Amino acid sequence: MKFMKSLLAAALLAVSSAALTGCNEELAQPPMTIPSSDWKANTTIAELKGQYWQDENNYCTQVTANTDGEHVILGGRVIANDSTGNIYQNIVLQDATGAISISVALKDSYKKFKIGEEMFIDVTGLYAGKYAGLFQIGKEDSYNGTPQTGRLEEDVLKAHVELNGLPVPADVNILDMTIEEINAAKSVADLQKYQSQLVRINDVSFIGGGTETWAVQGSSGVNRYLIDSKGNRLLVRNSGMSSFNQEILPAGHGAVTGILSYFNGVWQFLFRTSTDCVGFGGESYAPVVEGKGTADEPYTSGSVLAGVSGSGVWVTGYIVGWVEGQVLSSGAHFTVPASASSNLLLAASPTETNVANCVPVQLPTGAVRNALNLQNNPSNLGKQVTLKGSLEAYFGASGIKSVTAYVWGDKGNDNQEPETPETPTGTATFKLVSAITSGHQYVMVVDGKIGKAIDSSVTFGRFTMEAVTITDNTLTTDVANAITITAVEGGYTMKDAYGRYLSMDDSHLSTFQLYTTQEAGSVWSITAESDGHMKIVNNLNTNCWVVRSGTYTNIAPNDVVKYPTYDMPLFYEKAN
Repeated sequence: MKFMKSLLAAALLAVSSAALTGCNEELAQPPMTIPSSDWKANTTIAELKGQYWQDENNYCTQVTANTDGEHVILGGRVIANDSTGNIYQNIVLQDATGAISISVALKDSYKKFKIGEEMFIDVTGLYAGKYAGLFQIGKEDSYNGTPQTGRLEEDVLKAHVELNGLPVPADVNILDMTIEEINAAKSVADLQKYQSQLVRINDVSFIGGGTETWAVQGSSGVNRYLIDSKGNRLLVRNSGMSSFNQEILPAGHGAVTGILSYFNGVWQFLFRTSTDCVGFGGESYAPVVEGKGTADEPYTSGSVLAGVSGSGVWVTGYIVGWVEGQVLSSGAHFTVPASASSNLLLAASPTETNVANCVPVQLPTGAVRNALNLQNNPSNLGKQVTLKGSLEAYFGASGIKSVTAYVWGDKGNDNQEPETPETPTGTATFKLVSAITSGHQYVMVVDGKIGKAIDSSVTFGRFTMEAVTITDNTLTTDVANAITITAVEGGYTMKDAYGRYLSMDDSHLSTFQLYTTQEAGSVWSITAESDGHMKIVNNLNTNCWVVRSGTYTNIAPNDVVKYPTYDMPLFYEKAN
């Protein structure tokens, strides 16, 4: 099969003759080679996609000849290659009906497959399918036992491809789309039509424009985002191996052109080169960074969307929803009850319903998830919360992971707790509960007796037990007896009405140590037993937990103390 053909003009023959007689080495250049092919396309890209499209995210199917035995040939022009290294081991072909990615194990493909060059590919015997949701041509491959399309070796590619003529970049078609249109393209017809197309988006800004680099040098990839004047966002995937990875993203707003790719249900914009950004200047549509990420000055949720990074930082916002499944754009919900407890959505406004303006938050198992998730705590919807965690990609967007602490409201502090409340007065109603909610107030009850507050003048002590009337699992007592329980890193803190942390140390195992600041012995693990009693174990000494003792001579029998014997308390929660 021919791959290229040399065309020698008569003028070149004359030059060659002169070179023989005149000994002018500058004229002894090799003849210009122009590829040519007599192949003709008999199948469009749209037709091939329609025939071999499946709903699975990863699969591969061998392309067979047409019913008449004729090989299936696609034709079009090259619209993307690896010229800058940002598009890796892919050649993208476009015809009048669509575009398709060809996965290749070929380095420096741009030297042979130039932008605008006419290309024909005989796909018969090759494989059509998907890799992470992107339809492409390749070879039969698999990952963890799941079939998917893989990269064609160079010799296989050459055997199935012919080029024709010199590149004509002007013949490449560019689709004009908006971010809103791209995000709305979810149907099978839309995916077939737009996957791998060359798209121009006008009047957009980069989040981090003017400050952030395109990527982290040497990384496999970094997520950046485009944003329009309405707040709609589009993920931009940039390689740390690209030739422009250390350039600064353009500031202001302008137009961008790139390949519209797709990965696990999310549209991705791939730049062929940084020069595909034009006309940038003026104002930026990107959110501004507010706050410093500290406990006293937490970042806003908009700051996360603006591209701030870091671990162990504080972020404040409103709980507005949750995500079902694996895809943020289609799985976001803004109503309760939730069917998932592993995440939530944070936004700058309690009524936000545009997922583009939301920060997804991963809730780790344990106290933080138990307290914050909307499946078990639907009343949390719309509440303002301040979280301490790591700012990193989640659901393919700027998110928060590894949350270790939180406080209700807009400000944390170094102890990861709300500010000390004033000593309350009066009485309140408390109802029996089988689970705790971080930030709420509780009293402990053992054998029909309530644990009363420890005197405000001492620095250690026990709860004095006092009989209380309980009707329909409800009681009334002084609000000064209430304990505020808050989720922190490693468990919970218990803070009394005087702002003191109920704590312990290794030297005093039968009394609470009362600290004005959170210490090592101030953190407890709290779990509900099958009978509803609460096992409250101190993290400093896990052999000790809160019970009512009735045997030890050094402990009065009417006290709630720390020791691993006898009756554990029930929790009654203060009613709103």
